[in-house]
Amino acid sequence: MEVARDKDEGFEALLLRLRHRLRRRAGVIGYCVMQLTNSSNPELEAKLRQSARPETLMMGKVNQERLAEYLGELKRKEDTNDRYVAALKGETLTRNPYVRIQPVPNPSGSEVKK
Repeated sequence: MEVARDKDEGFEALLLRLRHRLRRRAGVIGYCVMQLTNSSNPELEAKLRQSARPETLMMGKVNQERLAEYLGELKRKEDTNDRYVAALKGETLTRNPYVRIQPVPNPSGSEVKK
């Protein structure tokens, strides 16, 4: 029985070393990929912005405005819990501070139903 237990302990140690080496290699490979793909080249960024579709630019602008509004609310320490309540009810918040919640309009009946 002693021989079997020694083999098991040796095998467990081997698995632990192997797991440690594989995780370390995965971490190194992941770090290298992030460094190679995260380029702060202003010329490339300008080229990508010029060739972007109008919808993409519009979504970027909308997201930037939403983020600015959200950060402003955080700075003013406003209660933003109603944002989550509105989302759960299928409603959206408006920019008017006096009318915080507005229901989402129903789709128009002009679409052909199948």
